[in-house]
This record gives sequence, structure tokens and C-alpha cells, in this order.
Amino acid sequence: MKKIFKSTVAILLLAALIGSAAAFASDQKLSPVKGDETVATVNGEPITMEDMNKVFAAMHTGMGEYKKAGGINFQDALKRLINTRLILLEAENIGLDELPEIKAAVERYSKQALRIFLSKESTKDLAADQEEVDRLYKEGVKEYKIRSIKFGKEKDARKVEKEILAGQDFDMMVKKKISGGIAEINVREEYVKNKDLLPEIAEALLKMKVGSVSPVVKAQNVFVILKLDGIRFPEDPGVREEISKKVLEDKKGKVAVSYEEALEKKYAKIDKKLLDSLDFESKDPGFQEMLKDNRVLAEIEGEDPVTVGTLAEGLEKEFFHGMEKAVEEKKANKKKETVFYGILGKRVLEKEALVSGIDKTRLYKDTVAEYKNSIVFGTFIEKVIVPNIRLDVKEITDYYDKHIQEFSSPEAVRIRSLVFLDKDKAEGALNSLRKGSDYKWVKANTEGQADKETKGLIELDGNLEISDDLAQGLPEVLQGAHPGDARIYQSPEGHYYVIFFDEITPSKPAPLESVAVQIKKEVIDQKILKALEEYADNLRKHYPVKIYKKGF
Repeated sequence: MKKIFKSTVAILLLAALIGSAAAFASDQKLSPVKGDETVATVNGEPITMEDMNKVFAAMHTGMGEYKKAGGINFQDALKRLINTRLILLEAENIGLDELPEIKAAVERYSKQALRIFLSKESTKDLAADQEEVDRLYKEGVKEYKIRSIKFGKEKDARKVEKEILAGQDFDMMVKKKISGGIAEINVREEYVKNKDLLPEIAEALLKMKVGSVSPVVKAQNVFVILKLDGIRFPEDPGVREEISKKVLEDKKGKVAVSYEEALEKKYAKIDKKLLDSLDFESKDPGFQEMLKDNRVLAEIEGEDPVTVGTLAEGLEKEFFHGMEKAVEEKKANKKKETVFYGILGKRVLEKEALVSGIDKTRLYKDTVAEYKNSIVFGTFIEKVIVPNIRLDVKEITDYYDKHIQEFSSPEAVRIRSLVFLDKDKAEGALNSLRKGSDYKWVKANTEGQADKETKGLIELDGNLEISDDLAQGLPEVLQGAHPGDARIYQSPEGHYYVIFFDEITPSKPAPLESVAVQIKKEVIDQKILKALEEYADNLRKHYPVKIYKKGF
């Protein structure tokens, strides 16, 4: 049942409790945020326009359940927020927020949030090195125009190489060797991307200038001599943007490592001699005893130290298949420094975050509070709502019958087409096909067909599934046809397509047994949503709700 309630929690909370994810993804500054206009209150606690704005922001990331024809469904959005607050109040009233697993999860998350916010603060003013961006961009878009002579035998390639070095013209050598059947010529009339070349060829071209000829290059099982006719760097904003992002992320990563190392020096005193001496694979005293070892590996100013036992616990979490296997395979000691500095790094980052006052900022507090709300809400669903959900077979079959189109494959057609710029020409071809003329004959003998390079042409030949994703007006033209039919479709660009139908595959529903699990999940989700609404409606008797803003 856990998978079921988690999916429902996502539906409910992405719109009402989005702060933590949004905070981690955003570049907002860690500064106090002013209060906003109160829309409603639940048990005296305000719901503000800021809260509503979070819901509307979630709508733009795919949460469309608050939309309605003509605009945003404010009432539904506010109702969901109110219901969420009511459920959270009830969850706290029955003590769900005090459960040990909830407290532990919040504690872990709050520390993680401190580290992430501090990291964002320490790297927020960094910018990508434009020289590095330009260098990597050129590598990414670089294209070559090349000619090559390909030989099956190395001795033939070496002989030609000597003759070219002696002053023989490359083009003359090409003609001579091709006519003699010794080599093959490969001429690229178009530029080829650097990334599409064999590694050996790309490496050779890196050392060449335009107009130069390469020495013999062994590429797979052949031997090649290249002549470089041109180099270009086409503009591609998308590639440049991706490279710029990568360069910036790499820079942030390096700065973060240096920052962490500086904090270790600032706050920690490490007993490197003790760390080096630890043997987690030794039978004496044994790993279980080391878990209890309180010797200090690192003192942290004003904080709990990192002990041998702390490191042992970290190692135990590192090896999912157990420490016994890790010890047996001699992996534990190899990991000890990585795990130790990982633990220490987290500790000093958390320390600096607290010193910097990040835990006092509104954004941090909201992020942690919203995370806590999300898991409390989910726990309420799991422990209070889900146990009362019942489902029978008839509900699954009823849902299947009602939504049969959702479980059916779309109607598909296999077609061929002729394209015209003139309507009369198109209708002439259509009439010929309808009179029984062979499609290939009509295509070969009808004038006025659009050139393949005509701007805005749609590729229609082949198999098409009839759906709303097709070009404007095309689904209507395709529907209801029979093999051998011919029809005209006028595209938004004004081109006339004469479509000939080869084969029709009708829509077919999937067997109930193949979608029963999916239907069960959908039905249970709906039941949970309904049960939550009913529960929240009942809670209004115990927790007063007031709505202040008109239109809501």
C-alpha cells in the first residue's frame, strides 16, 4: 500500500507544499521575506497570497489540476490548501509529528538543507570562464571538410606517403592510385562533425592545417592518408549554453571542494596518525568493537567530535552487502579516508552554516517546515486513510469500461502521399487515383509536384498513429478511410497533400488483465483523495476556517 499513498501524496503536496524542492532548485537569496495579504485562516493560522502563488507556480511545472476553462480555479486551489492545513493540524493533534522516524527524517533533512544552502551561498557569484567555454564550444561544434585515400596494405600507403613528402601533388597521386586499383578515394563534399569521426582520424586532424596532407593513419583495419580542405565552427546556441552550464558546474564543484578543505582547517583538528593506524579488516579487536570505539579522530570546534565509532558506522552504511563481505574482499580500509572526510566535510559545512546564520533565514525555515509537513501528511495518509480504503473487482471493471479509450491503441494508417503547391494539380492527381490509376504511375507522370526542398513540407509517407499530435486538421482527414482511398489534405502552410491509403489498423483496447494493476492504482488514488476531502470537511467542525478575500 505504501507505493499507492506516496503517489497520492505527490498529487496533493506538489501544489500545496512545494517550498523545499523549489528552494533547493532556486537561486533565491537567504534573506527575510515580508508577510503577504491574508486570504484565509485555518485555526487562526493565515494562508497568504504567497502560499497561493506557490500553488500557481506548481501549475506551471505540470500540476494542472487547479486550472479550469477561462483561467485559474482559485477556489479549488484554496480549498486544497485549507484541506492540507486541516489534515496537518489533525496529524499533529494525534502526535504523528512526534514519531521517532519523523523526527529522525527531519533532522537528516535539516542538516542536508544547511549544507546545500551554504554551498549555494558560497558559489552564487561565480560565472563560467568564457575562455574555457569558447575552447570547449569549438571542440564541440568543430567540423572538417576532408578527402582521403584508403589503402588495404600498409606498404602501399607508406609508398604514397613518401611520394607526397617528395613533392608529388595529392590530387595527382589520388588519380594515379585509384586508376591503378591500389587505393580508394573518399571525398566529403560536406563538412563532417568532429564527434562523428573515428578517434584516430580526429586525432590526426587536430595536428593539421587547412591544405595540409597527413602521414599514414591506421584506422581500424585500413590505412588512410588525409587532406584537410576546410575547418569551420558553426554557431549553435544550444551547445554553447550546455557547455557554459557544465563549465560553471565544474567550477562550482572545484570551489566547493576548496571551501570545504578551508573549513576543515578552520574548525577541525584531525588525528591523522590515528586515522592511518586504523585497520577495519583486522580480527583484533574486530569491526563490532570498533563501532563502540570513542577515540577521537577529529575535534570540531564547539561540536561533537568524529570518533572511530562514527567512522565505523559510516563504513557500515557504505557497504550495502554487509561489512563481513567488505572485510573479506579487502575493501573496508580502502574506503576509510573517503568516508572519514565525507563525514568531516558534512560536519564543518553544518558548523559554518550555523555560524553564518542560515538556520535563521526565512527560506531555510520554510524549507525544513515544508519537508516536515510533507512526510507528516504522507504518514497520516498511510496510517489513518489507507487502512480504511476498500476495493472490489467491480470497481476495476467499471473504471475500465468508462475509460476504455485511455486503454486503447490509437487508430493507425499506412499512407503514401504526393505534394502540390497548386490545388488544381492536386485534385487532378486525386481523381486519377480514385479512378484506379497506380500510385507509382501517378507519381511519375503528374506535373506540379512540390520539390523536396520546399520549406514547410511534412513527411507523411509511412505509418501514422491518428492522434491530436498530428498537424492541424490532419487527424480529421485520416479518420474513417479504407485501404485504396485517396484524399486531399491542405496544410497550414498552404501545401496540398494527396494521401493514398495502403492499410488501416483500427483502434484496439488492451485486455483488462494487462491494465488491471494500473486501474487499481488509479481507483485507490481517487478513493484516497475523496476520503481526504471528506475527512477535511469533518475537521472544519473542530478547527475554524475563515475566508477573507472575495472571489475565493
